[in-house]
Amino acid sequence: MTESVKAQESELTLDDLFATPKLTGTSPSMPTWAPDSKNLAFSWSEPGSSGRGLWVSTSDGKEVRLVSNMASASVRDIVWADANTVISLRGNSLWKTSLSPEEDIQLTNVITGAGNLSISPSGNQVAYIQNGDLWLVDLVSKQNRQLTQIGMASLSRLGKGRYSRPEREIGPGIWSGPIYKWSPDGKTIAFHSVNRSEMRKVPFPDYLADETSPNEVRRSYPGDPNEIRKVGLINIESGNIIYLDLPDPNANQVIDFNWSPNSDLLVDTASDTAVERKLFVVASGESQLREIWRNVRESRMYTSFGSNWHPDGKKVIFLSDMGDRYGLYTIDTSDPNQRVQLLTDPSYDVLSTPSIAGDALFYSGNGVNPYEQHVYRLKISSGLPEQVTRLSGRNVGYPSPDGRHLVFMHSNDTSPPELYVVSSDGGNAAQITHSPLPAFTERTWASAEYVSFPSLVDEYTLHARILKPTNMKLGTKYPVLFGPVYSNTARNRWAGNYSLVQNLLVKKGYIIVQVDSRGSNGYGRAFREEFLLGFADQDIEDYASAVTYMESLDYVEPDRLGKLGSSSGGSLYVSSRLM
Repeated sequence: MTESVKAQESELTLDDLFATPKLTGTSPSMPTWAPDSKNLAFSWSEPGSSGRGLWVSTSDGKEVRLVSNMASASVRDIVWADANTVISLRGNSLWKTSLSPEEDIQLTNVITGAGNLSISPSGNQVAYIQNGDLWLVDLVSKQNRQLTQIGMASLSRLGKGRYSRPEREIGPGIWSGPIYKWSPDGKTIAFHSVNRSEMRKVPFPDYLADETSPNEVRRSYPGDPNEIRKVGLINIESGNIIYLDLPDPNANQVIDFNWSPNSDLLVDTASDTAVERKLFVVASGESQLREIWRNVRESRMYTSFGSNWHPDGKKVIFLSDMGDRYGLYTIDTSDPNQRVQLLTDPSYDVLSTPSIAGDALFYSGNGVNPYEQHVYRLKISSGLPEQVTRLSGRNVGYPSPDGRHLVFMHSNDTSPPELYVVSSDGGNAAQITHSPLPAFTERTWASAEYVSFPSLVDEYTLHARILKPTNMKLGTKYPVLFGPVYSNTARNRWAGNYSLVQNLLVKKGYIIVQVDSRGSNGYGRAFREEFLLGFADQDIEDYASAVTYMESLDYVEPDRLGKLGSSSGGSLYVSSRLM
């Protein structure tokens, strides 16, 4: 962009940031691949358009087209019935879209509030969640059938906020967890049931109503029992439900569950304290849990775990922090005496659950540097990890079923999330979507500088992300804002409204600094677990070290330094003021 164009930019305002349509446009949804790996589908709208349409791209990204009737409601969920047919949820209706010949028709209605579609292995039935219960719709008879009677409405009268959740539901926990998954034979659905009705009632007032409303939500205090989380198995034909006998369901979370090709069920759990991790297997047609692995560490802080079946249906691949870095390990479920084996490079952190595709597994990791996230491929036959994505920034991958292509969501410091596709063997990635409005692309957005500096209290090297005004003048000093204050913030990614607000502040003449304080990934286990039971201690010292570093720069005004943060970042800000 030339200097003359830059000079013509109008002042950026808060109204610009939160106007409709949004400057950054409509980000594409998570993509889903056709069973034959030739096409992928996603919901999206072109810049300036309203509503989400159904879009399909070829596996090489050369042909991208809208295949839905834009007069219909926005597309909310997408599943493939077969290689030529997409079923999508729009409003309260299921639509059937054929690619060749191209046809888009309303198929049948579902119950109001339906979501979380999943199609049966046969392709004849679609399951969905409505008000916390599991339903089935038969695509031939068009009949809806309620499978469970678990759901109970939320205590909260507000329909938003993390803690405004149903009293009982089939769904994830407050912070994470699975919902439901079909068995490969289509006879059973495993589901995650959550009961919050026994948790403490906590007032979360609504100050935006005409009068302040003393709204209540369910939220545990430290030491309280947590939500009760169970895994159920429902027989599709009879409707009978069997619950697995998982230990202490109000103190342990279900990380995930997955079916093997032979319909054995892998269940991954961790204690809410993060101290204990267990893997269980339930044999096909049975309900008895068999523990295949456990790991205990008192210093563990996070439950950033995941697991999946090896393609052979006998071994399990799981994400763990047994080493200095998060890594993928494998264990044979048939041999309880076999030791786990590390599959990935121990020099960097694996950041995602493995996806199995073709003859390889795909995962995200920070092997380039702590600020970036890339997708890697590990061929099961060779055992040598290969970096697939090359665009600097944050990349989240979705491999095709045959493993030959990877579609990935990419963002960086100056670009909102977009879909790209690339051959798993490498090469240039093809961009599938272009979402921002012209009002976004015609502006300049601050590029980040990544720096490191020594801690003032120990031997650690600290890392930070700095955004600076583009028109800084020699000899002028600028104010500095640290924040949002949190761990894992020195990252090359687009962070939604946070990125927009940061750029607004930069254009107002502020320097923005984000520090990877204690608890961040990318620097080893000791640094990640350093502030266990030491919140607002050494992590505050990390910001004090950052202040000293910034004060050493000749363009910083040392008397104009500030912080901003929310949640634990807000608590850290308050604590720093009290020291």
